Order: sequence, then C-alpha cells, then structure tokens
Amino acid sequence: MSGEPTEIILAADPSGAMANLLGHLAEVDRAGLTDWALIGGLAVMVRLEDAHRPTRDIDTLSRQVDPEPKATLLGIAQSETSTGVLLPDGTKVDVIGVDRSSISTHCPTMTANACSSSRTGGWRRQQSSSP
Repeated sequence: MSGEPTEIILAADPSGAMANLLGHLAEVDRAGLTDWALIGGLAVMVRLEDAHRPTRDIDTLSRQVDPEPKATLLGIAQSETSTGVLLPDGTKVDVIGVDRSSISTHCPTMTANACSSSRTGGWRRQQSSSP
C-alpha cells in the first residue's frame, strides 16, 4: 500500500497462516512480476490489521504484458491453475492480467498514477510508463 509503513504486525495468528501468505508475497515480488497489486481478502486483512475472515490464497492484479503475469509466476510454482499458479506448499496465487484500457474496471479510483479499490482493499502505486 503506497506511502504506508511496510512493517506488518500479526497478532493472533496461532497457525501462522497469515505469516505464510505474507511470506509468499515476497516470493511473488522476487519472481519478477511487475506493476502488480495485492487485492482480495489478504489485502483487506492487511488494511484492517485484523484477520477478519479465513483466506488461503493470494489475489493479485497485474498490468504486466510480456511475458504474461501467470508465465512469470510459473517460475516459483509447482503447477498452473486456471486463474494463476499453485505454490509448492499448496498456496494458490491468483492473478488477473489487465491492460491499461480495462484498468478502470478493476481499480475504479485513479489518482496520481495510483490504483485503489475500496471493494477489495487493494492499493499499489503504478509504475510510470515514461522514463
């Protein structure tokens, strides 16, 4: 979430499920996925600072074009799914690939090259297309 602290303190995570999902976010980033945002249940929980409902997957949105986002994530995956990839420990990472013309559907609030969706809680600063 752009402009906010990067430290996340997890309280009441006895099974370590949230810590596991957050650890996988670093893997997604290291895989080379570009111009992506965390959306869905995990994004909401991070925003609320509370695990308000169980989630076992990571939902992402990416404007990466070449290679397609799912192809990039296959480098860290055990297998491909219809909507993303399955990591070796069974964690599912879903990725929605969008182009600039359809970004308003997924991120209705656009300000200063930032994408926000109050419906999903997702937020990520977009990369500038100009040098």
